[in-house]
Amino acid sequence: MIITGTTTVGGPGSATPLTEDVSSPPDQAAITFEGNDVTLTPRDGPIEVDGEIATARTPLTDGQVVGIGKSLYVVRLVRRFVWLPPRRS
Repeated sequence: MIITGTTTVGGPGSATPLTEDVSSPPDQAAITFEGNDVTLTPRDGPIEVDGEIATARTPLTDGQVVGIGKSLYVVRLVRRFVWLPPRRS
């Protein structure tokens, strides 16, 4: 199954709530899935990627750490295409 599209993450009222803290905006960031690419775009609140404030659309890769509010999340991506070498006889 391939997931494409955009969802918002943030506090209560978000399409994807990550905290119950009412001080976190519901539209803190947008996460976009396009094929094998995932990007994070800050909207109504500060977002960190690997300890740096993200100020614009930022590509995400497996293993990065995203900070939203007081929480940290480790990015885990599974690619849809896997190349396997040919079997040897």
